[in-house]
Amino acid sequence: MKKHPQRFRTHRFTNRAVQWALSHFVDPQNPNLRIQQFADKYLDLLTVPDAATGVSLRPMVKTLRDVAGSLASARRFNHTYLGHMLSQPSIPGLFGMALSHVINSNTVAREVSMVETRLEKEAADFILHDIYGYGPRSSGTFTSGGTMANMTALTVAQRCMAKRYPHLYTRTCIGQITKDIYIGKNRMKVMVIPQKHYSIPKAIDLLGGPSQLLEIEHINTDQLRMSTTDLEKKIFRAEIDGVPIMAIIAIAGETETGLVDPLGDIARISRKHHIFSIADGAFGASYRLSRNKHVFAGLHQFDAIIWDPHKTGYVPYSCGFVGFKNVGDHIELGKTIDAPYIAIQSSQEDDERTQRGRITQFMASDEQRVLAPKRLEGSMGAGPILSVLATKKTLGAKGLAIIYDLTLDRISYLYDRINTSSYLLPVHRPNINVLCFRLRPHVQARLGNEKIAAFITRSRLWLDNNIVGDGGYYFSDTILKLDGYTPRDESTNLPVWRAVIMNPWTTDTIINQAITGLEGYIQRSFIT
Repeated sequence: MKKHPQRFRTHRFTNRAVQWALSHFVDPQNPNLRIQQFADKYLDLLTVPDAATGVSLRPMVKTLRDVAGSLASARRFNHTYLGHMLSQPSIPGLFGMALSHVINSNTVAREVSMVETRLEKEAADFILHDIYGYGPRSSGTFTSGGTMANMTALTVAQRCMAKRYPHLYTRTCIGQITKDIYIGKNRMKVMVIPQKHYSIPKAIDLLGGPSQLLEIEHINTDQLRMSTTDLEKKIFRAEIDGVPIMAIIAIAGETETGLVDPLGDIARISRKHHIFSIADGAFGASYRLSRNKHVFAGLHQFDAIIWDPHKTGYVPYSCGFVGFKNVGDHIELGKTIDAPYIAIQSSQEDDERTQRGRITQFMASDEQRVLAPKRLEGSMGAGPILSVLATKKTLGAKGLAIIYDLTLDRISYLYDRINTSSYLLPVHRPNINVLCFRLRPHVQARLGNEKIAAFITRSRLWLDNNIVGDGGYYFSDTILKLDGYTPRDESTNLPVWRAVIMNPWTTDTIINQAITGLEGYIQRSFIT
């Protein structure tokens, strides 16, 4: 692969600070980053000379090298990969995950993860306080990713419904467990925009059960963000009709566009109507640390926030996180667990004083805060804990802010570059490191609307040029749901290219070469 000149700039940080932050990421020119070289060094670390064991390890080593060789054509999420929310992780993230693999502990119970249990609180508090801006009464848990984080937040929202609509529930005691059963006639609603992540419908389908007690109420968008006018209108209609609203989900960085819903206004509306609020910031929430933090104003006011450290936290998969502003909401997860070594017991005689005591215990004890009652998943390794903790102790919030500002510089350059193109046009101004762009109307008219998606796919495959090896540039594509979207109206769907600038080693030069190559393909397709 050709070396690209490294030209970096930020508006808030010195060049020395930028170079310090970049030092936490493996240089893409480092030969040890190649799969085969990495495999050889790793095997040297794990094995000992044959003479020490009296057994030849060569057959095993050869087989494992062959396994590594089977990945030779795997994607490289390097500095020319501009297509998805994927990047080579940071050195601290890799190191923390590697340590967890050696230990191979299970954080389901303190007796098998005593040290990790203590460290989890420090890692979680970094996210809760530094990333989210939550206060001391907050709590959270690591998950396998954004899907389970959204499921966890919606589960808590569902269990909090009985407090807001007691006349719609009946309390039933099964053994030591008390459950509130919904007896309302109308399905509960979850309000969110059509550009939501696919994990949200999955969670609602599962939580609604066979009786389908939950349904999505789509809120219209204004410039691809949630319309607060339509939100209030539909809340008012639901209240008139006696339909309970389980949660409002704002998107803090859409996966398609990176755009951020008006968080402060949505949080205010949620509080006004006493509705549980969730900010799905699985990809974008951490950009609250960036120079564009103003678009995340009000994030800390949401009842629950989702973030995936395995995306913009630059740690390896799988690592998600869900945080709750009020630990009293979070503790709802543990009430139906009766395994004695992890449970927070609940009974029909529970009263407000008992609940306060349980919360005090939960907050005061590092052990209780990290046991299985606080997450839906059971067994989980220490990788999320150690990789986030290593990132916190090295890069920290300031280092991540530098990296985010670097990606904002790159996406800003891409926006300006496309804006001056004769063939391409930005669809929106970027909030974070994502930009969708399209063919200019006069170029698109030559192709016909029905053929646009196929053309975009062909252009991507050509530009890719075997990025799995040592060349090429990669953009993704998507079908963008426009304002006024309806599944039955094809005019509200727009095929677009999508760029996601994740790798901190990406430069303006790389971006310019990618767009120039794409423009050349378009010119040859339409002009010649």
